[in-house]
Amino acid sequence: MFDRGKLVRVVSASVILLLGLVACGATQSPTTSVGSVAVATAGVADVPTVIPAVTAPVLTATPDGPVAPDISVEDVSGKTVRLSDFRGKTVLLNFRATWCGYCRQEAPELQKAHESFPDLVIMSVNIQESPDKVVAYEQELKLTFAMYVDATGAAAQSYKVRGIPSSFFIDPEGHIFSQHLGPLTLQMVRSTLAGMG
Repeated sequence: MFDRGKLVRVVSASVILLLGLVACGATQSPTTSVGSVAVATAGVADVPTVIPAVTAPVLTATPDGPVAPDISVEDVSGKTVRLSDFRGKTVLLNFRATWCGYCRQEAPELQKAHESFPDLVIMSVNIQESPDKVVAYEQELKLTFAMYVDATGAAAQSYKVRGIPSSFFIDPEGHIFSQHLGPLTLQMVRSTLAGMG
C-alpha cells in the first residue's frame, strides 16, 4: 500500500538536503591517492566554493608522504616567494580567500598557532585575490603571519585544491605529512605538529 505521508517526508528531506548542498557550494570531486595522501583530481577552477562546516574534515597523515609541489607566489609587496625557500622548516601551507566565511573563522586560530609555534612557517595563500584586498583583510583581522597572493590560481592548482580553506602540513624535508579540508583550529595544528615529531 502507498504511504503518502512517508513519501512526503522523504521528498521534503531530499529537497532540504539538496538546497543545503547548493547553498553551501558543496560538490564532490573525484580523488586519487598520491602516496598515502588522498588529493582531489579536480582543479581549483572547478570549485570556487567553500566547504560547509557540516562536512567532515579530511585529515590524513603519513610519515615520508609525497613530495610537496614547489610553488611560487607573491607576498603583498609583490616579492616572489617559493615554498622551497622554507626547506628545513615545518610549513603550514594554507589556501584561502578574503571572501570565504570559513577562512575568516579560521584566521584567529591560525594567528594563535603563529603565536604558539614560532618555528612553524604559516604560508597563507590567497587564491586569485589582489594584494590590496589581502592587506585590508590582514589589517582588519590583526593578522601577523605572512599572507601571499596566488593571482592566477596556479599554486592552488598544483595542490589540486577543491575547496577552501585547504591546508597542507609539510615537513622540513619537503614532504606532505597531512592535509586538511575545512577550517583548522589551534588544537588541530597542535595535534598535527605533535604527530610530526
